[in-house]
Amino acid sequence: MSQPAPWHLRGTAALFVVPVPGHRLASSMIMLVRYRESPVGPYDELLWCRKRRVAGGKAWSVDPIVVDSADSVAGGRDNWGFPKDLARFSVAESGSRISATVFGDDGRVFADIAYQARGLEVPVGSRLVPPGFTELVQERAGRVFRTRPKVKGRLRRLRVDRFDLAAPFPKLIKTDLRTAVGLSDFELDFPPAEVTSS
Repeated sequence: MSQPAPWHLRGTAALFVVPVPGHRLASSMIMLVRYRESPVGPYDELLWCRKRRVAGGKAWSVDPIVVDSADSVAGGRDNWGFPKDLARFSVAESGSRISATVFGDDGRVFADIAYQARGLEVPVGSRLVPPGFTELVQERAGRVFRTRPKVKGRLRRLRVDRFDLAAPFPKLIKTDLRTAVGLSDFELDFPPAEVTSS
């Protein structure tokens, strides 16, 4: 049985704004997240969030998303409809520099990313973000999950040294990046989703 919502999580994240392949004017976000605390223990996560057609309209939605915790896979699928899968993460930290490689079960490299935080930190929170940007909508097994997570932390610019993605993520490289920021010491609250039939 999976850990039920709500979940309160703490950690750090890197947010990379990138184009949507085939729709160069549209932006999406790759996120590399390191959860230090969660109801299922520490784990790492890589996801792609973009606006796409779900539940009869366009909304922010996550797919693909991979983690290195089976309990996180179960909780993400059951509570919020996230299509989580398992992956292996190799992460090295040295001061403010992080290097991460993400592998699939067959050893294929999904992502190879390295970055370093630079400059001043700025406090941020969900109240500064327009409501339409804070709702996530997922479709899974004939159901629609609508979730409004809340987050607060400290935002900081990132200098990106490596950025290479491959399937199941969009094939992107460093020159595709539009901007990159880090979120340190964040607190994230994921409430129970509003679930309806699709």
